Amino acid sequence: MFLIDFYQINDKTQSDSGTSFHLKLNPNHFIYKGHFPMQPVLPGVCTLQIIKECAQQLVNMHLRYKQIILCKFLRFVDPVKDSEITLTIALNEKDADTYQLTANGMCGDAYLIKLKAIMKT
Repeated sequence: MFLIDFYQINDKTQSDSGTSFHLKLNPNHFIYKGHFPMQPVLPGVCTLQIIKECAQQLVNMHLRYKQIILCKFLRFVDPVKDSEITLTIALNEKDADTYQLTANGMCGDAYLIKLKAIMKT
């Protein structure tokens, strides 16, 4: 895990739409001291890293982003107020080393990210 002590996976469930990872953010992580002081916000790049790490769990191998087709950050996430998020990830194998990823992140009933990407091993 690249983001040590940044978040923890509380639960993982599967459905027809993909695998949902129920996460708890650590609002005391040092990243929030710089992003931003007095008003912490979950950095977008960290959200992409968390999605990648969850996707790696699904295939049990290292993945990297080859192409981001669509990435919409739909709301700010304050880790103090919104410390629990759910990521639903669908990962479909295109060939031996390429996967199509679709991910949606939610905080309560509100979307925080929508992502479509190509991942490579």
